[in-house]
Amino acid sequence: MQPFIPFILFSLLFPATSSMAQQPLTLRGQVVNARSGAPLPGSSVSIPALSIHTLTNDQGLFVLKLPSLQAADSCIVSHIGYGTRRFRMDRDETGRYPLTEQSLSLHAFQVNSISPRNLIEKAVQHIPENYLASPHVLRGFYRLTSIWSSAPDGDFPRFDMTDLPLDMPN
Repeated sequence: MQPFIPFILFSLLFPATSSMAQQPLTLRGQVVNARSGAPLPGSSVSIPALSIHTLTNDQGLFVLKLPSLQAADSCIVSHIGYGTRRFRMDRDETGRYPLTEQSLSLHAFQVNSISPRNLIEKAVQHIPENYLASPHVLRGFYRLTSIWSSAPDGDFPRFDMTDLPLDMPN
């Protein structure tokens, strides 16, 4: 009977630790200019490992609700004209994220102006290159998928799928 005591204790503790690891987290804060403390609206805040991204509002504030967090996950905060800041996350965080101004040198480039009339004339000249001249059919599909959490009889989930093929002859 004694060999089962560690197993029972482990099985009782394991669900608690796995549920703690999957608790959703909230990352919130304000992105500001490091020198002046002014908010930076439109800053990018992202968690690349989770493919979660957002932008700050007019006051430089953001909120990210994360489904889970791994120990190696990091957050990247960036803004045009400022350096990028990367930091590790290990819990719910709230804070100010100052970014320092950083200049970026670009190679020389040329900006050309074209009148709207010339643009349309060029587009019309390239119609033969951009469109098929022979008769053809364009085919597309529209798919609607529905999963119902409970079927009318309550025994199993219901899955509905509707496909609509679209043929557009030219």
